[in-house]
Amino acid sequence: MRFIGRIVSFLKEAQIKQLITKVLQGFLGEEEKEKKCQLKFREIMELFANCLKDVIEKVQESFAQIICETLIPEIIKNLKPIDPKKASKTKTPEDLIKIRENLFDILNAIFKKFNVFLYGKLNSQSPLFEKQGLINLFLNEIDSERKEIQYKSINCLGILSSLLLKEDVCNIVAILIKNKIAILKPLEAKTAQEKKKSQTLLMNAWKTLQSIIRFSSNKMGQFFDDILRLIETDISLRESKSDSITDMDFNTDLYDLYMSGLEYMVAGCPKECEKSLKKIIEIIKSLLDWDPNKSAKYEGTDSIEIEQDEYAEGTRIFSLS
Repeated sequence: MRFIGRIVSFLKEAQIKQLITKVLQGFLGEEEKEKKCQLKFREIMELFANCLKDVIEKVQESFAQIICETLIPEIIKNLKPIDPKKASKTKTPEDLIKIRENLFDILNAIFKKFNVFLYGKLNSQSPLFEKQGLINLFLNEIDSERKEIQYKSINCLGILSSLLLKEDVCNIVAILIKNKIAILKPLEAKTAQEKKKSQTLLMNAWKTLQSIIRFSSNKMGQFFDDILRLIETDISLRESKSDSITDMDFNTDLYDLYMSGLEYMVAGCPKECEKSLKKIIEIIKSLLDWDPNKSAKYEGTDSIEIEQDEYAEGTRIFSLS
């Protein structure tokens, strides 16, 4: 199976379609075939998944239509939330989850390889490439209980945004800001459990927004002031209210997203950024000057020891003593 990718360039269109159809069937699993095979389903599935990814990587871009029209509808159908009843003696619930994880990877590979073809199809109201269905699918998974599904759906949505029109990208960004980022306020949570949940949802929303900014910042100029205001307000609140090690870790991860998001925004929409340069510099300065130990209260500790890093001169490691 590992040699299939090497012969793809010699195949004709009909052969390519037959090949990817058979490989996809093998990847999804057929009960009668599984019973005859000594390998476990997980092993079979991984073999077929790697084969499919290899075919997508090696096939000529001139076969974009046959690849996309054959695979994308089937991928979308099988990416729907898992029905535990579909588990069997050969396919466990965990196997079904692994199928979904690999489907995200395969879809990701298709988006990257055939971006020119898909840009035209996704924006031409083609019934085979219903973009709103894809958008909703990814948005519904950014808060998945599975970290891998979260990561893959966020990455897919970012890459998909590069294939969409500016109007579609702006609609996604508006949903993230209005329905998630603007209303999630972990610092106002009444219980530790509520705070943790709110932090998780907020982090997922910012990761998604950052992924879209990374691939489509040139389409997001109209949101620059809103994003800048959200970042500025949030930093101000956190500097005054964060008071625990948990908050310190969360703030560090969030501020890292802010920094990378601003970097992509400045590069992607310089005209919109020009009028806010002073504010951008102030925000970046506050992020660069931010000391994670400044306001944190460490229960049961008397001091914070600063040790010299033996690998890099001038670098410091902060550790609790």
